[in-house]
Amino acid sequence: MKILILGGSGFIGSYLTRTLSRHHKVTILSQSKINDQELACRSLVFSYSEENLYKYLSKNSFDVIHVLSGNPHPFFSETDALVDVELTLKPALIILKILRQISYKGTLWFSSSVAVYGNCSDKLLREDSECLPLSNYAAAKIAVENYAKLYAQNYNLKIGVYRIFSTYGPGLDRQVIYDNILKIANKEPKIMLVSSEGSARDFSYVEDQASAIKFLTDNVEPQGEIFNIGSGKATRIIDVVRTIADLMQYKGIIECQKNTKMIHDVSWTADVSRITDAGFRQRYSLRAGLEKTIRYITR
Repeated sequence: MKILILGGSGFIGSYLTRTLSRHHKVTILSQSKINDQELACRSLVFSYSEENLYKYLSKNSFDVIHVLSGNPHPFFSETDALVDVELTLKPALIILKILRQISYKGTLWFSSSVAVYGNCSDKLLREDSECLPLSNYAAAKIAVENYAKLYAQNYNLKIGVYRIFSTYGPGLDRQVIYDNILKIANKEPKIMLVSSEGSARDFSYVEDQASAIKFLTDNVEPQGEIFNIGSGKATRIIDVVRTIADLMQYKGIIECQKNTKMIHDVSWTADVSRITDAGFRQRYSLRAGLEKTIRYITR
């Protein structure tokens, strides 16, 4: 198959590009410089303007298009919601408009985020669980999901969405796992976590995420469906850091802040039955994924 990935040089995008390139002909478009020389595919630095995308998509045929571009971090739009409009919502609407205009016959997949569930009270988050966003970032992702469903229903486009749960792995140089590996490597005597003791996440190793997206690419012809991509298991953040400490033989103190009332201090667990019922199985346990991540960061 001929596959196009918008945002194929980002963290998840680069893993997906490598995974898909083993079996398919992959082209990636990126609005920033592509530094990874290991990506065995055609790559273009490309502005996602309507004019540019229309010219490119009307002249080049693809069986599958993945859209992983967008605001890479919720923090970036905390004080300015227009960041999400410009980086996430606007490009998605442009792509949908163009694919409708050119009567696109292939499949389109949008990446979304666990963040859309927000403060949902369901212990297991199903694709049809209520979404109660807590950020501008999440609100923009939901808007893209709704437009994707609308265009699938109204214009007979084959569109799907995958909601990615908490990502970790070699190459992601931010967030709780990366930050605490560095603190332990630097032999800090005490680690204070900015979360409550009960705060948990469904941590998903990036290679498993890329494999899950490849599975959907190869096996599912969507009609507006949403798929959770996660491990299906929630682990308390403090227990993740304790596992890192055990793997790195750290003997210091690990504690959570008392009386934490952060707006994003929530717990999420994916119901992954939709994708597992279709036949997908992940490879990595949390401990195995952490081992590979620690080796990469401390090499």
